[in-house]
Amino acid sequence: MCEILIQRAKYTCQDMTDTSVSESTVVAAGDHLTTELEGELVILDADSGTYYGLNEVGRRIWELIDEPRSVADIERRLLEEYDVEREQVAADVRSLVDDLATRGLVSLE
Repeated sequence: MCEILIQRAKYTCQDMTDTSVSESTVVAAGDHLTTELEGELVILDADSGTYYGLNEVGRRIWELIDEPRSVADIERRLLEEYDVEREQVAADVRSLVDDLATRGLVSLE
């Protein structure tokens, strides 16, 4: 699952096991345009003109973030949809959410 792509580079997952993160609500931030391109979701940050690419799993996470929801809820949904270990889902989701927040694409509440 750790093949999430962002800015056309392979995204390296980190282990973020802080329980406060799982209780946080993820909210898409700012003006973003999205489209599918060659099996990848492309997100254009209209404010900066920067685009980001997410693979299938990253795209599914972005779809789940379309409505504000907790990190724990995103993790539960992915566990239902993919054959993957809970620890791997937690690490991947938290890493992507952290990276998206760093880039101003989402906020944590």
